[in-house]
Amino acid sequence: YADNITGATGGYAPAAPECQQHVTFTEQAQQQCSDYEKTYPQLRTLIENLVALDPRPAYKADEEGRIFSMRLLDFDLRWTQSNEGIFILALDSVSPNSNNNASTK
Repeated sequence: YADNITGATGGYAPAAPECQQHVTFTEQAQQQCSDYEKTYPQLRTLIENLVALDPRPAYKADEEGRIFSMRLLDFDLRWTQSNEGIFILALDSVSPNSNNNASTK
């Protein structure tokens, strides 16, 4: 049994989000990414697509210059964002068994 309301719409996510900002890697992040790509092919593309979707908390979206961080695979990805785009700062190695949660700083 299921209810079916004719003409009902969800409205939660009418369309997929669009990647709108340019992503730039610092020299350090580029080197780290190249090293990690030996284990994780196409890592740079994954990172670019991920941060271009703006994973920042919505209530922090207007804080330019703030450094954000999140756990991705075996590292903490650190980036900052401004009107000029997204800047990947570093891919900091972490222990695979580490329970430390990455967060905004």
